[in-house]
Amino acid sequence: MEIDIEKVNEEDELEGFKWKYISPKFEYANSIPKKYFNNYRVEDCGILIHKQKLDGDRFDTTRYHYISEEEGITVEEEVIAVSYILDGKEIRKYMSENFSNYVNNNKKLPFGCSIKKFVENKNKFIILYSPIGEQYSTFQFSVSNDKLNIDISNLESEFDNRLGYIRKTEDTIEPITRTQFSNYTKVNVIISKITEINLRESRYLDNITYFYILKLSNIKLDDDHIYEEINIRCTTKSKDKYELNIGDFISFKGSIKTDNKLGVLIQNIRKFTKVR
Repeated sequence: MEIDIEKVNEEDELEGFKWKYISPKFEYANSIPKKYFNNYRVEDCGILIHKQKLDGDRFDTTRYHYISEEEGITVEEEVIAVSYILDGKEIRKYMSENFSNYVNNNKKLPFGCSIKKFVENKNKFIILYSPIGEQYSTFQFSVSNDKLNIDISNLESEFDNRLGYIRKTEDTIEPITRTQFSNYTKVNVIISKITEINLRESRYLDNITYFYILKLSNIKLDDDHIYEEINIRCTTKSKDKYELNIGDFISFKGSIKTDNKLGVLIQNIRKFTKVR
């Protein structure tokens, strides 16, 4: 079924486009592209999250929208869902219910979930949900052991279901170790073509950061030099914001870095422009 995010937005008094989605199976969309706002596909009991940093605040203000199919309307055989604003405590109660349903039906932990501890005197598990491994994207909720029909103590989570917006791919892009780009520290790319895109991950302690490596061909710089290929590092936020895809021709400015694992690449790119 679908939901109109722009109509949902009218209810929470926040502005901006920082929307995320957690499905009842704990699949996760870290960033919803604006082109899907009017007909974003959701599931019953899913959760939309809207964030905005208000003037004077250090952290984002967050609104949670719980999705209901039962009270939705049907238009041309398509169910248009409705949603309700809930506070953090209430939304964690529904996350707990979704967790119990998933575990009981699938005999495994949902994507991104891990067991923090078991509180014996209350007979409940404390669950951490960290879909992209970032500190501010972690949810904690409790699940009563009485709601589970199996022992979850030794179950492991699955980390391969991110709704297509963040999905781990095979590392098909080889590092570039020898290139004329090594002579530069900063570059202004006038035009280049995206030929491959890989999603990578970086782990430090318990944190996981996801980013993209894009392989470019036929790179023309502002000094009129043309090079055959180079790799660039791109954040997940930038890829979604600028809707970068294989076959796009792009321009940008960035810095040259040599990484032990990734080879020579361009990074620290703040803005992309589609040339064609």
